[in-house]
Amino acid sequence: MIKLSQSEQRTPEYLSQGSLCRFNRCEANYALYAILGRKSKGIFSPLEYGKAIHCAMPFLQRRDPSGALKAFTDVWSKSGAPDDDKRSVNSAASMLAEWYSGRMVSGSTPPYTIIEPPQTAVAPTERRSEDEFSFLVDLGSELPFYGLLDGLGVKSESHWVIEYKTTSELATRFLNAFHLNVQIIGYVTAVSILMPQAKVVGTFVEALRVSKNPYSQCIPVFVEEHEINSFISHYNKTVKRILECLEKGEWEQNFCSCTTYNQYGQPGYTCPYLDLCKTADWRSMLDSYKVDTKTPFTELKSKETKG
Repeated sequence: MIKLSQSEQRTPEYLSQGSLCRFNRCEANYALYAILGRKSKGIFSPLEYGKAIHCAMPFLQRRDPSGALKAFTDVWSKSGAPDDDKRSVNSAASMLAEWYSGRMVSGSTPPYTIIEPPQTAVAPTERRSEDEFSFLVDLGSELPFYGLLDGLGVKSESHWVIEYKTTSELATRFLNAFHLNVQIIGYVTAVSILMPQAKVVGTFVEALRVSKNPYSQCIPVFVEEHEINSFISHYNKTVKRILECLEKGEWEQNFCSCTTYNQYGQPGYTCPYLDLCKTADWRSMLDSYKVDTKTPFTELKSKETKG
């Protein structure tokens, strides 16, 4: 168990889909990341590469492939991440060209049309495109739900959330990850609240494979009303548990979530706090992590959107 004094605990101002998953996997992981703001040092190349691709995609949506590659190059070069066999300007050029050739060439019919995002109470601290927008919505608990969407699209009068994803594995296992997915359901929930007159039916996941042989796929994921209701209920119960942990200053370590093998019997990523939790004096390991307490948004109004 991680025990914290009241003086060292920061009270969270919101809960994101990532923090929702983090707390439900392990209370201690959430406390270290969100309450103490301790995060892994160094550069994680796949994350930086994904960010750069995100910055490029809106240019492709507007039929500007040269602008897309320039946007990628600017962000990737500033990230400090090294090139490797799969991640470089040349590989990104191939990925973007593959997506563009299959979507925007003469005679093709895009699956949706990008539209202007709705007005919200917050703006991204680091906005990557004009399509991207933040939200802060009230789901009925003490902490509002925060998120950052890549875009919004419309098809046959139905509205869709647009999410760009980069992956080394664009196969069934990856595609299955978006069914009953917190981000997918949560973002559709938020847009439904922000745009009550719109028919928000799901998310188009724009998946791009990071490979010497690039391949992309647009995956429609529908979200049902009962999934939204279950998500809201789960969200509010989680917020209640977080506030209870804050009051006690006690955050349980969940050894069932330290590795993917414990979770699903498959090898994969391990928790970044694994070594800390293996140490009797966990505080002695804190300096192994950087302190990052930045807020990812800037408030534009005095209160969040009400659901």
